Amino acid sequence: MRLEINMQSVLSDLPENIKTKLVVSDDYLPSINELIHSSDNVLLITSNGFTKRGYVDEITGYITCNEIHVIDDVTPNPELVYIDSLYKRFAESNISHIIAFGGGSVMDTGKVLCGMLDNKRVSVHQLLEQPIERLQSIALTTIPTTSGTGAEITPFATVWDSVNGKKYSVVNVQASHIILHPQLTVALPYFDTMVTALDALSHAIESLWNVKRNARSICYAQQAITLISDHLLVTLDEPTNLKARSALQNAAFLAGLAISETKTALAHALSYPITLSFNVPHGLACSFTLAALIKRVGAERLKLTQEQVDTLLTLLKSLQLNDKVAKYAAVSELLDAVDQDLDPSRAGNFITSVTPDLVKSVIEESMK
Repeated sequence: MRLEINMQSVLSDLPENIKTKLVVSDDYLPSINELIHSSDNVLLITSNGFTKRGYVDEITGYITCNEIHVIDDVTPNPELVYIDSLYKRFAESNISHIIAFGGGSVMDTGKVLCGMLDNKRVSVHQLLEQPIERLQSIALTTIPTTSGTGAEITPFATVWDSVNGKKYSVVNVQASHIILHPQLTVALPYFDTMVTALDALSHAIESLWNVKRNARSICYAQQAITLISDHLLVTLDEPTNLKARSALQNAAFLAGLAISETKTALAHALSYPITLSFNVPHGLACSFTLAALIKRVGAERLKLTQEQVDTLLTLLKSLQLNDKVAKYAAVSELLDAVDQDLDPSRAGNFITSVTPDLVKSVIEESMK
C-alpha cells in the first residue's frame, strides 16, 4: 500500500524544537517583520534575480529595523574566497539578524557567514578548523525560494573551492527561524523546478540507504518521497499549481530533516567531482545515478514498498536524466572525473561497500 500524506498535518507532527523555528506563511513580508527587532542591524542575502524582480525593494521597504545591508550577488555553489570577502566586508557592521532569501546557495552563504560573524572566525578555513557548537547572538532567518536543498533546516552548508577542485562541508550552522511560503516558488522555471526537486528526492533516498538512518529519518524520508512522487510531474505540467508547489516545498523540508540525521551518501559523493569538473547542476549531478543505485539496493533495504520503488523508477526514467547529463559530459569523462577518492564522509555512509567496479557500473548504467 502507498503511504498516504495528509497535506494539512505533514509539518504538524514535528519535534517541538523544529516547530518553534518554523513559520508556514501566506505572506512572507509580515512574517519577516515579526521576527525583526527595531534595533536590529539586518543583512539581507540573496541573488541578483530577486533584486531585478523587485523582491529586495519589497523586503527593505517593509521591514522595520535600525539598519539594513544587502548582498545580492550570490551565485550557485558559493565559493570559499567569496564568503571570506563577505566576512571582511561586514565584520565591523554589528549585524544582529541575517535574512537568507533564495535557493540553497543563498542559504548556505547565510549560514556560513552567520557562523563566522557570530564566532569571529575570520575565514571559512578557520571555521572548518574550529567548528562552532551553536549560534548564539546573531539571528538567522532562512526563506527558501526553491524546493530542493533543504538548506533552510539542515545544520550544515556546502562551500566550494573551484580553483583547487575541493568542496567543504561546514557543520553546526543552522537557522533560528524558517519561513515557508510556497508562492515564492511558483515562478521557478521548469528545469530549475525539476533539478531542485531531484535534489530533495536524492536527500530522501540517500538517507534511506544510509548506515546512520534511524526511525525518525526513515519517517521523514518516506513522506518526502511520497510527496515528490505524487507532485513533481504535476508541478512541471502545472507550474502555478500551489498545492503541488506546497507539496514539493514540504518534501524538501522533510528531506532536509532526514539528512540532518544521516548526511548524504554515495550519490552525492559521485556528484561532487562531476559538478566541479563539468558544472553539472547539483540536483542533476546527485540524481542521475539514483535509479541504478535503487535497483542495486532494492525495496526491502530501502524500507519502501515495491510499489513505491516502481513509482520512483518510472518517475526517474520519464525525466531522461541521462540525456541531460550527456549535454555536459560523455561517459568516459564522467568516469575520469570520479576516478579518484570519493568523499569518505558521504560514500562511507552508503549501506554497502563502495568499490571502483560499483562506481563504474553505476555511471555506465545511468548513462544508457
